[in-house]
Amino acid sequence: MASIGIDLDEVAINFIDPFCEWHNLNYGTNLTREGVYSFKLHKVMNCSQEEGIERVLKFQRSHYFENLKPFPDSVIGIKALSQDNNLHIVTSRLTEFGKQTQRHINLLPNVFSGVYTTGAYPGEYSPSIMKSSICKKLGITTILEDNLDEALDCAKNEIRALLFNRPWNQTNHLNEYITRIYSWQDALEKI
Repeated sequence: MASIGIDLDEVAINFIDPFCEWHNLNYGTNLTREGVYSFKLHKVMNCSQEEGIERVLKFQRSHYFENLKPFPDSVIGIKALSQDNNLHIVTSRLTEFGKQTQRHINLLPNVFSGVYTTGAYPGEYSPSIMKSSICKKLGITTILEDNLDEALDCAKNEIRALLFNRPWNQTNHLNEYITRIYSWQDALEKI
């Protein structure tokens, strides 16, 4: 039985679409999922890093964040993966949002051995710890991820990363430990 890490936002839970809706309403912008070209959201919002962090924190304190929903295929995929694997949530969410995080996890199948967070501030260049550290500690050999930097760091540590194709993680420089995937069905076939 393999141990697999699953990122929460943009792997299991739809974060970007509600964020864009909230940002457009509050800041008069026209952000779309396709227009989120960088994981560093302040670049997409055209503001300083400090202002970008503040905006994401405001979003995370809103009812938009509290009401995030899973991607429909993530529920099916997680349930299927749990049949033969030990699953862990490995997220960058701040512990400040533990109540909301637990609410979101409760929308997913009840199959996770644990929930682990790096506690990174949104858009921060280097979290307090990288997900690879958590994966190594738990014996996780594969992580499902949308953050290219986290996937590259996992790969550097010989942890396989299945990288969900998103506008913010485009590159031609993936290595043997990173596989770009396009759906949960794709993930199931590659595991």
